[in-house]
Amino acid sequence: MRFLKLAFGSLRRGVLALATASGERRAIRMLRSFDSRALADIGVKRGEIDFAVRHGRPSEVDITPVWRASGRDQPGVPRKTPERVPPLHLFLLLLGLAPFGALMSWGPSATNASTGELRMHDKQVYDFWFPPGLENADRETFRRRIEWWFAGGANAELPPFTHTLMAARLGRLDHWLATPRGRLALIIVLDQFPRGLFAGKAEAYASDPQALRIAEEGLWNGHYDALTQPWEKTFFFLPLGHAEGRGHLHRLDRVVALAENVTLDAPERFRMYYQFSLSQARANRDLIARFGRFPHRNDILGRTSTPEEAEYVKTGHFVHLRRPPAERMPVAAE
Repeated sequence: MRFLKLAFGSLRRGVLALATASGERRAIRMLRSFDSRALADIGVKRGEIDFAVRHGRPSEVDITPVWRASGRDQPGVPRKTPERVPPLHLFLLLLGLAPFGALMSWGPSATNASTGELRMHDKQVYDFWFPPGLENADRETFRRRIEWWFAGGANAELPPFTHTLMAARLGRLDHWLATPRGRLALIIVLDQFPRGLFAGKAEAYASDPQALRIAEEGLWNGHYDALTQPWEKTFFFLPLGHAEGRGHLHRLDRVVALAENVTLDAPERFRMYYQFSLSQARANRDLIARFGRFPHRNDILGRTSTPEEAEYVKTGHFVHLRRPPAERMPVAAE
């Protein structure tokens, strides 16, 4: 048994070494293709590319002179505080090198699956999207949050989460799926963050299939039912309506049904906003029944619009740009 463990460990180290070398070469080639401005944005000079990939940016590496190694300081020269060198797999992850990132994710999960609690990183996303105390908010505070959630454009607060999105797309955050709220946090990263980071670009929809898959899994494995707040459930099922493709109309029928249930269960002071959310679901359902896709995405995705779609796009009256009500919505007559 010990021999097998040693053999497996040796094999794993060999695979990782090969992956490291391959990843380094790919990263170096990619960085060399960047122009000077792009390199400056990440703090690397063209002559430092090889060193940066293998060791981190030169300015962050503590290269201790020989005279300092003995513990003696040279008079008049300040001691440099050592800084942590960025790990190679993080640098490669930032460049989007999925194969190496996948190998480096062989470590133990960071999720406390035994207790079902959120850990640091998924909790950071969850609390960012759902501020603590939201259940006790008054209607005006909640209205402002609704407007922030559904602004329908770029979100200036999201850039710090760009690396989180990249990691999620590479599958490096799949351990979040162990808990209902961890799964919800990952859905938000994959479904909501791209829309705020890449509004008006094809990249905004690139994670839709991934978000759809984990949302559908959560609907049948009990994670959706385990959530207690209506805003949690709403964001959990949104990928079913966002992701285009086969079965889209059927998924939107399900979104409408789920939104109806959420509206019924929502606190009275917030119900008007969930009535709005339900009206959005119904409008999107009608749109997909009519066109089979979202026509406003055609230009962004390089698709040719049909004459009917072109006429719709000219109106500019898109469902996702509707704003939540400022006052109580009138109840339609039966």
